[in-house]
Amino acid sequence: MFASFYAYPNMTAPGRLRADGRSDAKYDLPFDLYVRAGLTVNYDNRPVVVGNELDYVFTKGFGWSW
Repeated sequence: MFASFYAYPNMTAPGRLRADGRSDAKYDLPFDLYVRAGLTVNYDNRPVVVGNELDYVFTKGFGWSW
């Protein structure tokens, strides 16, 4: 399990705040197989397109490692 969160002000636009959060999880299966899932969330209090303050990406995967 991995998680991170960053929040930072914009350098060129005063009053603009951005934040990024990420969480990943991996579950090992027998025979060196695994499944994983992740969620990334991006926030901008002053987006270019109004109504797009929050973006998210959900990923999932199935794999094999040596």
